[in-house]
Amino acid sequence: ILALYCDKKRRLNTIPYRHRLSVRLMVLAMVSAFVLGLLFSGVQLWFDYVQESAAIDKRAQLLLATTQAPANEAAYNLDDKLARQVVQGLAQTPSLTRIHLVSYPSITLARYQRQIAHGTLRDLAQRVFGTHRHYQVWLYDPQRQVIGELHIKMHLGEEGLAFVNRAGAVILNGMARAAVLGMILSLIFWLQLTKPMRALSLQLQRMNPDKPTRTRLPLIPQHKHDEL
Repeated sequence: ILALYCDKKRRLNTIPYRHRLSVRLMVLAMVSAFVLGLLFSGVQLWFDYVQESAAIDKRAQLLLATTQAPANEAAYNLDDKLARQVVQGLAQTPSLTRIHLVSYPSITLARYQRQIAHGTLRDLAQRVFGTHRHYQVWLYDPQRQVIGELHIKMHLGEEGLAFVNRAGAVILNGMARAAVLGMILSLIFWLQLTKPMRALSLQLQRMNPDKPTRTRLPLIPQHKHDEL
């Protein structure tokens, strides 16, 4: 009898790993947790993208607004020195790759241009936001007649670096939360379903089909009122 019981238990333990209920539930829990984690992270990143895109436009408009008054004066008086000061001030913003201050009809008072080095994160930001955005503001004389324009070109690879860094952190945190959630669900499945079913399976294998009433299945206290 002991040999028969050991043989039955051995056969139960030799069920292929991938076919075990606990493994299947664990895989299902982990996959579900990761899918939900990616979905929630994607929604969060979309809202962050919309806000960051609007913030880029707002920063560019703010730069133009703060320099419009001296730019008006430089265009009105054809003041090259003041125009260069305006352009040099704007050039302190690392993401601006071209600045052009023009007095109509076609007098270029000052300009600035530079190249920004390529990088993995910058290239990724460009894929998200695009390569450049152009902004301009009209320049006026005291009579509010248009006398020129101030034009800037913004490199979005530089502006989008902060978003890319945040996106990486959001994805990593989402995956970590999903992994923890998956492990917790797997543990719950094991304790509440797989473990008691395994115990019942062992008890069933101990029964003698010819005399089934001599062995009673144990009553699991925490499962007194459910299907088990």
